[in-house]
Amino acid sequence: VGGGVNGLTTAAYLGKSNRKVLLLEKNETVAGLASTEEFAPGFKCNTVTDFVPWINDQVVSELELESHGFRFTSSNSGVTTPAGNG
Repeated sequence: VGGGVNGLTTAAYLGKSNRKVLLLEKNETVAGLASTEEFAPGFKCNTVTDFVPWINDQVVSELELESHGFRFTSSNSGVTTPAGNG
């Protein structure tokens, strides 16, 4: 199973049903489309998407993700793109 959101979810449900799961990820971090990276000291952003409607509230509840530090965050700002001169 891969380390994207769907792979992590599948692995968690299989683990809860007492199945052995091997999770392999080709990248240095997991979470795929939902991952956040620090691209400069103190500056973080989502690497692919800022809107994650496909994370189901039922999954968040059943897997007790909030107890493991999962949380949705929001911002009043839109997309910011710095000019070529910074």
